[in-house]
Amino acid sequence: MYKTYWRAKTTILNPIIVGIVRSAAFALLLLSIAVRALLHAISPAESSLTFLVFITIFASLTVVACLIEFLTRSSGYRPELTDVYEIRKAILRLDKFRSDARACDSEATLTIYFDDFIDDLLALACKATRHPNKAQLVLMLPTEDDDELEVVHVHPAAPEGVVNIGLRLPLKPDVEKPGPEHGLGAAGFAYRALFSVYVPNTTSRVAYWVHSDTGGGVNFTEIGPIWVPEDPETSRSMIAVPIFVAGRDDCSYPWGVVNFGSPRRDAFGSSDFYVAAVFASLIAQAFSITTAKSAAFTQATI
Repeated sequence: MYKTYWRAKTTILNPIIVGIVRSAAFALLLLSIAVRALLHAISPAESSLTFLVFITIFASLTVVACLIEFLTRSSGYRPELTDVYEIRKAILRLDKFRSDARACDSEATLTIYFDDFIDDLLALACKATRHPNKAQLVLMLPTEDDDELEVVHVHPAAPEGVVNIGLRLPLKPDVEKPGPEHGLGAAGFAYRALFSVYVPNTTSRVAYWVHSDTGGGVNFTEIGPIWVPEDPETSRSMIAVPIFVAGRDDCSYPWGVVNFGSPRRDAFGSSDFYVAAVFASLIAQAFSITTAKSAAFTQATI
């Protein structure tokens, strides 16, 4: 039932449809004001009935326009100024980390700088989501044998026994094309299939591949019911975004996954998918800076 409701909602709140309806509503609003002014100019002594009809139409159009704007904002249809502001701060923080990394003189100091940067970045990404007071961001990296994803950073910190540093999730190293039958979670799907994954309701367990279209909207391709953590109290919806870094052959490969979770159903909107992709890219750039500096330390000791 929730799956049908969610698909209907995402179809109705399609960026193109919402944009057309919003433009039409505000155009009618302005047109009603222009017609009112024209009628008043033609017949200054208009009847009270005419004025009442105008007020009724104007009020109705105002309500419709405001309702569209409210639904648009609450659904995360487009980034707000606060989202852009947090992204800008994150980019400036990356520049500072780059400068700090160049100036540091030891591997241990570089690791501290990197960990601090990741913590700051997750905090900024959390603020940029639709429900910053509810969201929890998790950075997961594969273990050495590539059979599990391990949580290495969490913001904000969770109570013991929920999602915390050191938690491991199955990754299935022998799976090349994951499917619902493989028992992977959203993060595992994102890491193995190299696509962002969205689970709007962990109770129904139905997940979707996330990909953008040419119109600036977000499309969803159903994966099917997947494995989710047994404790849905803090993860009723989630986005999992793979983090790509450049290898020696100039090809990109998955380095980890950043996971946005929320105790609310369908807590993330279209703008959140773009925000998640931007912050995943910033994490990848920080890793590349760290790798290059670490290689320089190694070279210096040879």
